Amino acid sequence: MYQHKRVLALLIAILLTFSACSQAPSQTSTESGEGSESATNSQTNADSSEPILDLPLTTEEVTFTMFMPGLDNLTSSFALEDNDFTKKIYEDTGIKLEFISCSQAERKDKLSVLLNSGDYPDLIRDNSMQLNDIQYYADQGIFIALDDYGLMDYPNIKAAFDEFPEINDALRGNDGKLYAFPEVNDCLHNTYRGGRMHYYMPWFRDNDIEVPETLDEFTEYLRWVKTSDPNGNGKQDEIPLAFWNNEGIIKNAISALAKPFLPWVYTDKDWGLAVVDGKVTEQYRTEEFRDALRYMNSLYEEGLILENSFSITQDELRAIGEDPEGPMIAVVAALGADGACQKGSERWAEYFFLMPALEGPNGDKWAPNKDPWNIFYPGLMVTDKCSDPALVTALYNYMIDFEVSMDGYIGPKGEAWDDPDPDGISLRGDKAKYKLLVNYGTQRENSGWNQYNPMMRNSDFRLGEQAQDYETALEWLETGNPDLLDQVYTNPSFNEIANYNTALPLMDYAIPEEYFLPPMALSDDDNTRVADIKAVLDPYKLQVFAEFITGTRDIETEWDAYLQELDAMGSPEMVEILQQNYDNKTE
Repeated sequence: MYQHKRVLALLIAILLTFSACSQAPSQTSTESGEGSESATNSQTNADSSEPILDLPLTTEEVTFTMFMPGLDNLTSSFALEDNDFTKKIYEDTGIKLEFISCSQAERKDKLSVLLNSGDYPDLIRDNSMQLNDIQYYADQGIFIALDDYGLMDYPNIKAAFDEFPEINDALRGNDGKLYAFPEVNDCLHNTYRGGRMHYYMPWFRDNDIEVPETLDEFTEYLRWVKTSDPNGNGKQDEIPLAFWNNEGIIKNAISALAKPFLPWVYTDKDWGLAVVDGKVTEQYRTEEFRDALRYMNSLYEEGLILENSFSITQDELRAIGEDPEGPMIAVVAALGADGACQKGSERWAEYFFLMPALEGPNGDKWAPNKDPWNIFYPGLMVTDKCSDPALVTALYNYMIDFEVSMDGYIGPKGEAWDDPDPDGISLRGDKAKYKLLVNYGTQRENSGWNQYNPMMRNSDFRLGEQAQDYETALEWLETGNPDLLDQVYTNPSFNEIANYNTALPLMDYAIPEEYFLPPMALSDDDNTRVADIKAVLDPYKLQVFAEFITGTRDIETEWDAYLQELDAMGSPEMVEILQQNYDNKTE
């Protein structure tokens, strides 16, 4: 949850973080063109009911400032002078974008400081922001309502609402207004990313070991890795299980190891907060979760979890995972195959294997699925600093056009993707919509926005990719035949084929929809109170779970004190508020 002004101690900590960030190279702060203020006299018919559809969208030079996370190895700059997609937007529309940019890891703290300082840009791009956070800043007058700008007159925006009317439940505020343009990612493998582990397949293949199906088998495999020298270097230096110091990754790791014990909920907004028999339930108070923490502690005490997983960076973990002397890490609790190595690197395809749902001590298996509303995101928020929201509406409609989205997703048409072959078959077996020319993750640096551009990725988008050499990719996933690796790495379709097919088996063990809290736009008072409680509670949960796992806290003698601390932080009040809102919504 984003930090509010009243949470003074946390805000001070964040300000210190931001101060440190401001000393970094300029790419992590502001990327500018020739100006920094939005034009006020653009010929856009901002006061007209007519939609702005023809390109260019404006005949006058217009500049919008924009908060944009996503700096990484494939997008080191969003700036006009550096990035092909940003140039395309300017050349097509006449609109210049100037960025306040940062990495995903810096996103949350940096945006919080911007919004609470009063010195924020025209546009906010953060598809991780939750509905109640959006409502909070709308209540402050920072985010403006978009309903008055003729959304249904824009064909791409209208198509999204027509296909997915659930957007209204997911994104509208408690006043019924829309404060964020919608984004959709109807994607199976992203839905099943609420607690997953990738394993290094060759150690199973080369040693004729079956992939674990139960928690006991998983534990025995980790012990085998620690003692059997599977990389053959004559040393017991292998790491059975690892993750790294990132809030989302630590949540993912703990969730993956909790699911054999209970249907642990991990969504974009909730962690360990579920609906059980119609009652909002704090799963992190239960004896089942306590047993899960006991299990994690036993792994840590045996040296089966990398000792510094709670402090190591991903770059440091990748340095281990990409060790030229040989593979080192057996299982990585990560959201993708690139946890311990870069996309497209030597071992990337060998980590493209998901640990199945593991049967726990009570005989149940639970998949890492998120809630059914997780496919809807806030694509772009417009602030009260913006002089021309009507033009921004036209810009957003342009950006979610299919071909424009593809250019932002992976790079220019003709270089990174193209029209399908005349007889091209899609990943789902019908006529293909497009084909990739490069494997995702290997595209040219700054050729696009590397998926950080807003998109309307329905199933036609996700599964409409032309399946190139589908049989070879599937054979690799089924057999791990090393003779296929060269073909796998040169197959632009492999990433999506693997994502889809490795997620499919998890569907049989999905946590039912009724376990998840639905989207709820709380009243102003409820929203503020829940936000204030979560601002303290969420980081505390991360800290105390890590302490129980590492043994800094004793799970046997200090559990009751932990429960009392939850009470003192207001968690019972939070549950009461959520229960009232849940009852009102489901009556």
